[in-house]
Amino acid sequence: YKKIGLPLVDNILNNVSCVCFAYGPTGTGKSYTLFGSLSSESNELTEDNHLYTIPADFGLIPRVFCDIVNSFLAANKLDTYNITISFIEIYNDK
Repeated sequence: YKKIGLPLVDNILNNVSCVCFAYGPTGTGKSYTLFGSLSSESNELTEDNHLYTIPADFGLIPRVFCDIVNSFLAANKLDTYNITISFIEIYNDK
């Protein structure tokens, strides 16, 4: 996350559009890397001092989103931004 996620967050906060692309054979961990273990028992965000902490087994997408929201919350600017995140999964060329 430090090498890929945090630079994405920094760029997004500086108004730069970003893309994260995962490609490879089936079973190599692309979905797990991007989403993590969202079905785990620890899948709830915790709030500390009005900022959110995400579980360690969450992947890149939820971590990036959480850091973006926390940045806006810390700057008290959440009501002045629209945040849009989208993803697409192609499986068996469909």
